[in-house]
Amino acid sequence: MRKSTSSLSNVHLSGDLLVGDFLAALTNRMTAETAKIVAEQTEADTLRTVQQATLNPGAAYLNPNEILSTSQDMLVRSSLDAHVKKVQAEQVSAMAADQLSQMQSENQIAYVGKKVQINVLDHSSNPVESYWVNSKTGQETTGIVKKSSINGVIDTVALDKNLLLIKPTLGSRLINPARKYFLVYVINPQTLTPAVKISLL
Repeated sequence: MRKSTSSLSNVHLSGDLLVGDFLAALTNRMTAETAKIVAEQTEADTLRTVQQATLNPGAAYLNPNEILSTSQDMLVRSSLDAHVKKVQAEQVSAMAADQLSQMQSENQIAYVGKKVQINVLDHSSNPVESYWVNSKTGQETTGIVKKSSINGVIDTVALDKNLLLIKPTLGSRLINPARKYFLVYVINPQTLTPAVKISLL
């Protein structure tokens, strides 16, 4: 389980540090999800082991007293393993949630309002979108941004969504008043590599 790069209270802020926290948040969530899946698989395996347990001759149905001693030892180990993995998954999930909450709060305080330049590193994942609102109809739309770089001001840091909400510069808003935000998906979840480079201006 990865933690935030560091507490941001006494750290020189940088785009690389912010990207690192996005990666740490995504890694933590994936670790928690993997632990949950392993716990569920182990529990299912234990249930199958119980269903296949060898009973004493003449036993009509399964109950603890009718399971042969050779099978009982295996069932005890399997059951203990399933319970341990379930508790581990719950602990990992709680740790990930706590770390995400702390990182989210620190980054929101540290970076909101900062001017940034976003340079696309992974064009294939289309990491930058425009968010538009039609002033007449109120209709909201999004569209892929094909440019290699954009400038703006950080409005929201959403580590849990792998999303950076960027408010366009004043000049950009004057040219395109319907474009309210850029949506920047920082990490490519398929490769766990940065999809963009963030530079503080």
